[in-house]
Amino acid sequence: MNAGDPGLHVESVNKGFRLGPSRVEVLHDVTLHLAPGEALAVTGPSGSGKSTLLHLIGALEAPDSGSIHVGGTDLATLSDVDLARFRNQSIGFVFQHHHLLPQYTVLENVLLPTLAFAKSGRGAAAGQEAWARELLDRVGLSPRLDHRPGELSGGERQRAALARALVMRPAVLLCDEPTGSLDPETAQTVGDLLLELHRVQESILVTVTHSEALAERFPRRCALVHGQCSAL
Repeated sequence: MNAGDPGLHVESVNKGFRLGPSRVEVLHDVTLHLAPGEALAVTGPSGSGKSTLLHLIGALEAPDSGSIHVGGTDLATLSDVDLARFRNQSIGFVFQHHHLLPQYTVLENVLLPTLAFAKSGRGAAAGQEAWARELLDRVGLSPRLDHRPGELSGGERQRAALARALVMRPAVLLCDEPTGSLDPETAQTVGDLLLELHRVQESILVTVTHSEALAERFPRRCALVHGQCSAL
C-alpha cells in the first residue's frame, strides 16, 4: 500500500467473536476501496456485521485477519496511544444516539474533540472555535450555541453531533444509523446536511443504515449478508 494513498482500503477482513464455548464469525473476507470524496451506504439485516465493520474502520476494534489502511496508514501498526490520536484526528463518528454531554453547551460539545490532543497557543484555540461556530451555523444551530442538549430537539441534537464529528476535519466520516431515531422529516434534513458537508469537505463517508430512503441517496451501496459484502 502506497504510504501517500489518501483512500480507505479494507482488504480481505475477517472478524469473529467468542460467545460462551462457541465462536460467531461476523465478517468474512470483506474488501472495500474508497477514494476521498466517495460515499458508501452499507445496508443489511440486524446482526449482519454492519456496526462491526464501522468499528474496524474506525480503529475501535482490530480485525482477526486482513488489513485496513486509512490515508496510507496501516492501522495494525499503530500503538494504543497512536490509535487514539489517529481516531481523534482522522476519523469522525456519528451514531444513532447523539452522545452529547448534558453538562456542556452545544458549542462546548462540538469543541470537545479539539481538546484531546490540544496544541498550545491562543491562535490555534481561536481558530478551532471559529471553525466550530461555522459548522454550527451550517447545520442551523447558531441560535443554540449556549443551549445544553436537554434544551434541544432530537434533530437539533443530531445536527450538533454531526458538527462535532466534523470539527477535526476528518479524512473519514463514519455514521451508524444517523437518522434511525428521527422522524421522517427530520431524518431528511439530517441526511441532506450529512451529504452536503461530506461533499464540501471531500471526506470519505461510510454510513450504516436500515433506511432505504437514506441509502438510495448514496452513489455507492453495498449489502452485508452472512458476513459478506455485495455491491448493489
